Amino acid sequence: AITRIGPNQSINLASNVTGTLPTGNGGTGATSFSPSKILQVVNSDNSYATDITSTSDTDVASSSGVTWEPTITPSSTSSKIIISANLSLQSSIYNAADFRSYVSILYKIGSGSYSSLNNRQHYAAYDYGNDGLSYLNNLVFQYLISPSTTSAITVKFTIASVNASASTSVNYGDRNSSCILYEVAG
Repeated sequence: AITRIGPNQSINLASNVTGTLPTGNGGTGATSFSPSKILQVVNSDNSYATDITSTSDTDVASSSGVTWEPTITPSSTSSKIIISANLSLQSSIYNAADFRSYVSILYKIGSGSYSSLNNRQHYAAYDYGNDGLSYLNNLVFQYLISPSTTSAITVKFTIASVNASASTSVNYGDRNSSCILYEVAG
């Protein structure tokens, strides 16, 4: 039954309404929940400029001879880690066509071995005119891992050129790359 309510009257939802009420304004309808929380954030910026021409996986450096390795140590084994990275890359080649590169993001637990998260993604362009090109772009990665540890989680990036006469520059011309690691309560 519908009852008309006059002006200046209110409805007591606790005692005057029965049944299930619809959820309004994008609500979830949940009466209780425990959302995950960000427990810590580690930011690592890298402005060291390097050129990579090798066809083998080559570590991205943070200074001469030093691999860029952002690290976070989870506070709980149930925590998850969000890896969010933005690499500033420029690939160039002259008098040839193929200047694709493979870019990988890897992580390790403690002093263990690195494991790949993305299986060598292509960062690529191809010059069908065979005159040469230069291609500048930011490559963005976002991954969620569940490492089940309180040991340090270390991340690194590698680049390999498909063509040895091509060059991939990291942080070309005063640009920089960044990696943010988030610990999320599990």
